[in-house]
Amino acid sequence: MNLRNISIPHKLMMVTTGTSSVTLLLVCVALFTYEAFTFEQSIKEQLLGTARIIGISTAAALLFNDADSASEILQALQEEPHILAAIVLDKEKNIFVRYVRNNSGSYQPEINEKDYPIIHQDRVGLLHEVMFQNERIGYVSIDGDLTPLRTKVEQYGIIMAGIILISFLVSLLLSFLFQKAISKPILNLAKATRQISEKEDYSLRMEKESNDEIGVLIDGFNKMLQHIEKRDQELAMHHIRLEELVINRTKELTTTNKKLQTAKEQAEAASRAKSQFLANMSHEIRTPLNSIVGFSQILLNQKELFINSPANQQHLNNIKNAGENLSELINNILDLSKIEAGKMDFFEESLNLRLLIQGIYQINKSHALEKKLNFNYEIAPQTPEFIYSDRTRINQILMNLLSNAIKFTPSEKRIKFYISSKDNWLEFQVMDQGIGIPQGQQEAIFEEFVQVDSSTTRSYGGTGLGLAITKKAVEALGGNIQLESVEGKGSTFMVRIPYREGEAVETSTASTNMTDYAFSKDNRILVVEDNPMNQDMIGALFGQLGLTVEFANDGATGIEKVLERHTSENPLDLILMDMHMPGMDGLETTKKIYSHEQFTDIPIVAVSADAFKDQQQEAFTVGIADYVTKPINFEKLLPILGKHLRQHKPSQAPSQPTTQTELPKDLEQQLLEEFQKMSEMSILDGIELINQVDKIKGLCEKYNSPYLEFLTKIKKAIFEMDEDGLQTLIAEVLHATD
Repeated sequence: MNLRNISIPHKLMMVTTGTSSVTLLLVCVALFTYEAFTFEQSIKEQLLGTARIIGISTAAALLFNDADSASEILQALQEEPHILAAIVLDKEKNIFVRYVRNNSGSYQPEINEKDYPIIHQDRVGLLHEVMFQNERIGYVSIDGDLTPLRTKVEQYGIIMAGIILISFLVSLLLSFLFQKAISKPILNLAKATRQISEKEDYSLRMEKESNDEIGVLIDGFNKMLQHIEKRDQELAMHHIRLEELVINRTKELTTTNKKLQTAKEQAEAASRAKSQFLANMSHEIRTPLNSIVGFSQILLNQKELFINSPANQQHLNNIKNAGENLSELINNILDLSKIEAGKMDFFEESLNLRLLIQGIYQINKSHALEKKLNFNYEIAPQTPEFIYSDRTRINQILMNLLSNAIKFTPSEKRIKFYISSKDNWLEFQVMDQGIGIPQGQQEAIFEEFVQVDSSTTRSYGGTGLGLAITKKAVEALGGNIQLESVEGKGSTFMVRIPYREGEAVETSTASTNMTDYAFSKDNRILVVEDNPMNQDMIGALFGQLGLTVEFANDGATGIEKVLERHTSENPLDLILMDMHMPGMDGLETTKKIYSHEQFTDIPIVAVSADAFKDQQQEAFTVGIADYVTKPINFEKLLPILGKHLRQHKPSQAPSQPTTQTELPKDLEQQLLEEFQKMSEMSILDGIELINQVDKIKGLCEKYNSPYLEFLTKIKKAIFEMDEDGLQTLIAEVLHATD
């Protein structure tokens, strides 16, 4: 039963009755305890007095060994009904005489051991010394009956219970009569409250019956009703005025919403126009860039034939680098647009962090050497080798920071790149001795199109997008970037990003080269491309690979050529499809080609200036096998061709043993020279070292050479950045041949 839900009258009765009953119970218990204790003490004192009298009376009998006299003295105890038994003992505690009450039944007294009263179940006993002239001559052991005490206690308890019961009933009756004086006005107040709540009639008033606290409560209740009634009337008036105001405001909001809707549609149209503009700009710029970079690559592939001087070769390299820089600028603008639109793509994978760092270092090292900079990097020992993260974004972040450091650091100065990890956080630090950034501009340096001043752009170039993209990419990975810089002395950029421990992944250090691929001349390739310059560039590039291609200027012509080739003896092996063409675009052309079941096995590779991820994804949904963006990256195109085209298989020479027991002398000398070159290289030249290992392995792997075992250990030392171990292994190889 929950006391909170009991009515007030019942609560008052419970409080009154309970209080009085508990008080009376405590008083009765106290009296009962006192009486029982007093009676018990009285019996003990009587028993002690009787024992003393017996001791005095039997002293002479003990002295003269007169047992009969002592027995007669004990028989006098018949007049004492509360004495159960008495035993007179000599001074050695041997029984002299004993007395047991006749009506005690089978009661057998025992000799007590204590000289003070001790209660044993229904009896109380003690042992009293008998003294004569200060000498103990014997003992008296006496037992008293506690039955009268038990009987009196029970009677007293019954009387107390009766008194408590009668008092409880009287208290209950009185509380029932008197609680009405308190509960009645409270109940009336509760009833009035319920009526007001149900009917919302605030004109109701309570009648005051007394001037006590309840009377004050009723006065306050009536005054509250008066205020509520007044407020209710005012609210009714406000409600009327509010309805009028709502009608007017609704009209205004309707007008405003129409304006906002128009503005929203205009903003969305502007956003679509911006995206379309960026896509068109990307396409229109990448298309001529494709020719610039592609033709530069073609000439560089045949520099021995067409370039007679290092200066001309440098000019050609400059053309290619300028095209790649312009392509990078376009990528930065597109990345910034995607970040602002919240569409930047992230892909988490298990990657070899140490190999990624080595690759980034190698790319930037050549630029640093051109400026005569002291550029090195260090990986802390506890840094993991394999992590889960976004390879592309980490590469973008570090490339931006390192290229900036190289760009803004004068010749003969130092740049240090430090990598460490702690508590599943990677920390990258790029420290340079460059021009530095003033304190007041360090916050703004991460904003779009911001550089230290206009002279920076004139002196060093750039658009001011790199750090803005870097900061947004770092934050998108869940990390942060900080800057410490002193103007004229240099800057330190610190990037922290979270990571998870990754799994070991296979890595390939082999470079992509035309000589790695020998395509069969039987391959049949169709290039659907509307730009004549791009057709010439692709034709020349494929000609260097020994491949013959056919061209179609638009999608409809491309479909016709696919049908023609299907009916000939040499069907197509691969189609390169431009995505933007007049009339029928690349997506529609692909759909129509794959609508014919007999053509679904022909791989189609998109070659487009569209670099947006959603555009590429749309291409994959219609069946595109691979996607290459313009300007074409030759190193990315070759593996794709290798995946889809047939390779040339040279004729087999007559069988001969492939394994010889000893290395030829001239080959062994060449191997030692290659090992010597390796000993002069730094552990930081990781990719160059790996390529050197692969070169030596290619020279000696068809022989039973002990160098193969060394090469496995050397490659392991390179990946672990163990420079001492690397030099020890190389020295061991060179020493073994002395």
